[in-house]
Order: sequence, then structure tokens, then C-alpha cells
Amino acid sequence: MSDTRHQQNLSINSINSLIEPTTPPSFGKTSIWDNGSGGKGTGAGSGYNGLNSMGANGIHNLTSGNGVGNGIGGQLGGSLSGPSGSQMGSQMGGMVGGGAGAVSGAHTNGHGPGDHKLDKEYLSGLNKVPLDQLRPEILKLAKDQYGCRFLQKKIDENVIPSSQIRTENFKVIFKEVYPFIYELIIDPFGNYLVQKLIDYCDDANLSLILEILQYNLFQISINQHGTRALQKIINSLNNDYQLSLLISGLNPFIIELIKDLNGNHVIQKILNKYSPENCQFIYDSIINDLYVVATHKHGCCVLQKCLNHVNSMQLVQFSQKILMFDTFRKLTNDQFGNYVLQYLISINSISINLKMYENFMKFGVNNLCNLKFSSNVVEKFLKNCYVNEPNSPAFSNLKLELCLQVMQGDLNKMINDPFGNYVIQTLIDILVNPSINYTNPLNKNLLVLLPLNFNISNLTNPQIQIAIIKNWFVNCKIVSSFGKRIQSKINSILNGTTNNSNGSTNATNHHSANFKNYNFHALNMNANGEFVNSEFPPHLSQQPHKMHQRNLSIPLQSAPFTPLQPMSANNYALGNATNGGVVTPGNIEHPSNLLKPNMSGYTSLSNLNIPHMNNHISNNPSANDFTIQNSYFNGNPANNNQMSPQFVLSPNIKYYQN
Repeated sequence: MSDTRHQQNLSINSINSLIEPTTPPSFGKTSIWDNGSGGKGTGAGSGYNGLNSMGANGIHNLTSGNGVGNGIGGQLGGSLSGPSGSQMGSQMGGMVGGGAGAVSGAHTNGHGPGDHKLDKEYLSGLNKVPLDQLRPEILKLAKDQYGCRFLQKKIDENVIPSSQIRTENFKVIFKEVYPFIYELIIDPFGNYLVQKLIDYCDDANLSLILEILQYNLFQISINQHGTRALQKIINSLNNDYQLSLLISGLNPFIIELIKDLNGNHVIQKILNKYSPENCQFIYDSIINDLYVVATHKHGCCVLQKCLNHVNSMQLVQFSQKILMFDTFRKLTNDQFGNYVLQYLISINSISINLKMYENFMKFGVNNLCNLKFSSNVVEKFLKNCYVNEPNSPAFSNLKLELCLQVMQGDLNKMINDPFGNYVIQTLIDILVNPSINYTNPLNKNLLVLLPLNFNISNLTNPQIQIAIIKNWFVNCKIVSSFGKRIQSKINSILNGTTNNSNGSTNATNHHSANFKNYNFHALNMNANGEFVNSEFPPHLSQQPHKMHQRNLSIPLQSAPFTPLQPMSANNYALGNATNGGVVTPGNIEHPSNLLKPNMSGYTSLSNLNIPHMNNHISNNPSANDFTIQNSYFNGNPANNNQMSPQFVLSPNIKYYQN
């Protein structure tokens, strides 16, 4: 009956033509698992050898399932001298041998050879047998779940306190298994024993293991069991000879290992273990087939680890290959390759970032911003320049150059694009760095983003950010949910509170900004890209109530009426169709002139000089909270508070005057 526990286990990315070898079948009958007729214990005998005189045959007989008093009874009797010892030995032999046979028979359950599996109860009996007497059975024990644990305990410091005994047990086990190390290292249970043995291996043992495994290292690496044991072996290597054996076994398969689910961890273990110079054989293979590695889900991770584990010359080799435009254009919008470019950006080399910017320009900045994965690369570039500009003016200039290129493109399209809008949000966040003084010395690249002849000498960084936004985002149409994100971000900045790229909150008094030479005086951007003026006169801006709409449009009825005559500067005049039915001030068109001097932003109508109304309004402000409404909201045109056929006053609704 063949052993079905070891099945072919190729990982999803392994080479299909290379079939992982399975554990070879059992070599005939082995005594512990197979029934056999043992020699009967005779009780007669002499000598002091005891169990040692028993040998392997006695152990075989111990596991016999015939229920007869066989096995070690004779040996136990032999350890006792004299007639009484002989008789006692016969009795003990029958008891022990019969008990062992009964236990063994129960375990086999009547099955034939090879079906027997060890368990804890059975192995507890083997603890009484010296390990040296189990030599012929160690390989079989190593491939069994309970047998493997039994052998591991023989070299476990928590079970065997004596280091000398553990060392002797290691020598016994290692001598029996090392010729079959390949079988064990890919075995579901045997690999754990190999990992345990590695802790006791010296350089000679490790070299011997590698010499045996040298031509099977690839198959071991892609095996889900073998990869763990091999990584532990690699972590224990100490000399150049062992490294040379490792390189000769793995070098032809570097790319295949990198792409493999299990094999890539072996490569990463080598990167962790050895210096960049010793890892050159890995780097050479990757550079020769960089596109394949960079666009693979495991390969992109290994490549990033390589970029983090290189010397200056090796970094130049990698960056030159990656930033070749033909390679760049393939990687930039690849689902895995874009991460390689982002990691290269994060190395903070100005020469690498300059070359990256050149590729941006050659590919087209707008095209990069509107693609799913390449937009992430542009965002990473902007953020990295933002982080590094306090320490390097070159990064600051590079950031402003890219911002200019982005905003000179089709900004309206990018704002409403599902991917481009993220680039715009990042751009708005990193326009100015709070730790940078852009005015002393004056950054000429920043002036390019501002209106012509714009003076920034007395402006703070948030005010400079507002000026840039007003200069570039005017007339941008918001036609999608993505664009609304930009609109919301811009309005939060214009209104004085926003989250910068570091997550902190900034508050700015925008009314104090010096915009005398600037055409835009607004603080809100609407969906048409228009900056709506929402500033307030100084004496009204500190009041708690503010009017949401400057002009209150009131629908007109078809019947004409005679408008009230314009009053003085502090009076209201109610218009009709000639002025759009809008409540307008009198002679002077300024919000401050709508109220009497020293009036607050919120006032009752009793303080207003409106003809024909004062007789109906009490001097008590709380009793006269009115607002102007269209008459179709109030059904009776003959109501006492009617001002005209067009307008009525509705009580108990506060009128908020701006």
C-alpha cells in the first residue's frame, strides 16, 4: 500500500515543467510497524547486559501483535542471576511481552503492514528504550506525526535538561537521517525535525547538508514544507563555502523563485542574511529581467526589498534600468509596477527624482494624472518633494515645477476625473509648506503660480495658497461627485480652516490678506467655478448671525403695483418688476447703509424706517420678529400686516440682516 500522505505540492507560480518530487515509498517491511514473530523470552541466561543485550530484534519483538509473552522478557530475565532470577525473569518476560503484544495488537486493529500509526500512548513505552537501540527505526519515526515529536523531545532542552545527553541524542539522530535529509525536509512532519536539528548543527554538519541538497534547492524552496526548513538553514550559514554551495544551487532559478509563493521567501531570507555585495547574484538576475519581476505580485515586493538593501553602485544600476523610458512607461500604470516607482521615489535621491520628472514630462503629466495607477505615482512624487523641501531647495523647485505642469493642463477635466481628482487634492494640500519661508529669499518658481506682478512680500503661506487657488481654479466647472470633493476642500481653505497634509488644522484670518492688486475678493467657490463674494463689513463680521444670501429674491405676481418711493440712506425701498422684485437699499448701495448707524447685524423691523409699517410694529423687539415673504404663502391679502399686494410680513420668523 503506497504512502498517500506526501502529494505533489507545486505552488501557483512554480514552473510547471519542474515536478516536485514526492517522498519515496517505504523500503519494505520495517519492524516497528510490521507484525513479526519474535523470539520467546526464556528466563534462562546470565550476564549484566540487560536491555543492551536485547538489540534491535528484542525491540522488534516488543511490538509484535501476537499477544504471546515475547520480546524483552528473556533479556530482562537475563539481567537477573541464579535460579530464582531465571524463574522471575520468565514470569516478567511473559507479563511485559504479553502486555506489549496486546498494546501493539490494539493499535494495529487487525490491519496489515504499513497501516499502523504511532500515538502518544504507544510512544510512551519507547521512552524506556535507549535511543541508541532505536537507530533502525529513526527514519520511520521522523516521518510520523507522533514519532517526529518523540524525536524532537530527545533534543529539547525543556524535556532533557542535560546538554550532554541532548548532544549525544543529536548525534544518534543526525547520523541516521542525514543521508535522507531531502526526504525529510519536504515531509509534512519530517521538516520540523530538520529545523530542530539545525540548532545543534556545527559548520561541518551544515556543509554536509548543503552538499547533499545542493541540486535540489529549487524544489525544496518552492515546497510549502521545505521552504521553512531551508530558510532556517540559510539563517545558520557561516562561511563562504556554504554560501558558494547555496549560490550554485539557486542561481539558475532566481526569477522563478522570486515569482513563487514559497520561493520568494527564500530569496528575501538571503537578502536579510547577507551583505549587498554577497547578494549581487540576485541583483544581476533581476536587472536582466526587471520588467517580469516588477510587474509580478511577489516580484514587486522582492524588488522593493532589493532597493532597500543596496550600496550606491547597485542603486545606480537599478535606477538606470527602472527609469529607462521604455521600462518606465510599462511600470507606471501597472498594478504592481507602480509600487516599484513609488519606492524608488521614496529613496529621496534628487538625481533619481529629476530623472523621474523627465519621464513624467515625456509621458505627459495629464495622462499620468488621469490613469488609475500612475496617478498614485504622481501623488507620491508631490508628497515626497513636500516632505524633503525644508532640507533641500531642489525638492521645493521640483514640486513647484510639477504643480505648474499639472495646473497648466486640462485642470477642469482632472477635477472631475475619478483618478485625477486625487492628484488635485494632494496638489492643493502641498502647495505651500508651513516650515518654508517663500518670501525670504523669494522663490521665483512660486511666482509663476501667482498672477502677474502679484506682491507676496506681506502675505503668509496660507494667504499665498489662497492666491494660487484663486488664480488657477476660477471657472472650473464642478460636474461630478469627484469635483465636489475639490470644491469642498477649496472652500474649507478659503473659509479659514483646513487639514494640511500632516493632518493638523490651520486657521487663517483671510480678511486681513492684502489682495489690493488681486482681482478676486471672494471666499467661496461655487459649482461654476465662480468665487462668490461672502465677505462682510468690519462692523458686521463679528456678529453671531450672518445672512446666507445677500439678495433676497421674491417672486412677483402678475398684477403690477406702484413701488414705494426711495427713502434716505438708512431706509428700505421695496422694488417690483423693474428691479427684479429684490429688496434693495436706498441711494447708497452698501450693506452698512441698510441699517441705522450703530445697529447690530440682527435687528427687529421696529428699528427700520419703512413707510406705512411702523403703525403695525410694536417697540418690543421680541414681539416683532418678522421676515418678508411672498403673499402666496399667506392666503388672506387683506391681512393687517399687509404692506402691499406683493409683500406680507410673517410673524415669529427672525430676519437675519447681513
